[in-house]
Amino acid sequence: MERQAISYIRASTNPELQANSVNIQTAIIDAFCKTHGYSLEHTFIEYQSGADDDRVQFNAALNYAVSQGCTLITWKVDRLSRSMSIFSRIQEHLSLLRFAELGDTEPNVMVLGVLLGVAYQERLNTSV
Repeated sequence: MERQAISYIRASTNPELQANSVNIQTAIIDAFCKTHGYSLEHTFIEYQSGADDDRVQFNAALNYAVSQGCTLITWKVDRLSRSMSIFSRIQEHLSLLRFAELGDTEPNVMVLGVLLGVAYQERLNTSV
């Protein structure tokens, strides 16, 4: 039996420069769902900085996953966020999150903290 899931795809702020990013993330998430028995019901896509915790589509995806009790799948931690403060918003819902790069398992708090820290540092290193 397939499990209910949604996906969240985020690319940087310029859709023209990031078109391939959305396609790549979609393909990876679709393959993840097929491999692990998820039925993808909806995909939330946005072009916005991962530094912003108040992203409309991210909030909609998280709220949907929580209200429906379904799994929210994204490719990598840095696609979910490049902010350390996001942890306070997602920590109560880790059982609903899956990162394709980490496999079909609930995110480990320590690993997630480290990967959010790496994503945050990458944002600092690449911001102009």
